Amino acid sequence: MQPTGSKVVKLIAMSVAGLAVLAASILFAMDMQRTPRLSPATASVPLETVVTPAPIAPLAIPPAIPPAIPPAIPPAKPLTPAQPNTPQYAFTALDGRELTPATLKGKVAFIDMWATWCAPCRATIPHLDKLALAFPDDVVVIGVSKESKSTIEKFLVSNKIHYPMVAAPRGMTKPFSLVTTIPTIFVIRRDGTLAQTLVGSHSFNQLAQAFRSADSPAAPAR
Repeated sequence: MQPTGSKVVKLIAMSVAGLAVLAASILFAMDMQRTPRLSPATASVPLETVVTPAPIAPLAIPPAIPPAIPPAIPPAKPLTPAQPNTPQYAFTALDGRELTPATLKGKVAFIDMWATWCAPCRATIPHLDKLALAFPDDVVVIGVSKESKSTIEKFLVSNKIHYPMVAAPRGMTKPFSLVTTIPTIFVIRRDGTLAQTLVGSHSFNQLAQAFRSADSPAAPAR
């Protein structure tokens, strides 16, 4: 029996569909041969571009460090001036007079640290003696030597001096205990405060100028 027209058309359509499926299968196979197959882990990224990260070491947590305890700071000591503004002294002259800031208050005191063997000291003594005689109501001069009383008295026998001499007592306070060069003369004002310190031999005019400077009113504070 010959197939009818409708059957022929249906057979041709089925053949064409089959050829289309076959062609599609061939093309897919050819494409798969050109493209390498990727593992699921790389998704759609080419293998050569995949970078495996280095393992990260866990952070080390240092042990807790206790806070440093600052060392104890000792309390500050009060500063002691090298030369106190109001020198304290208690001398007994060879003639028995007591010489203290209280007994000399109201006069400018020249306290001369000296020795009988010191040539500059001996050269200054006549000028100090002249100063004491020139201003008897305003100036008192005191000679203080660390030598023995007998040594000083022997010196006075051949040298007439009109101001009191003292054999230095033990335990003298500052500034007298700090003297390392003689003669050293401390000029003390009428109120007992230290005006200036003269080191070395000085003439009468220099000593008189030191007296006037110590006796002048203090400059007003600015």
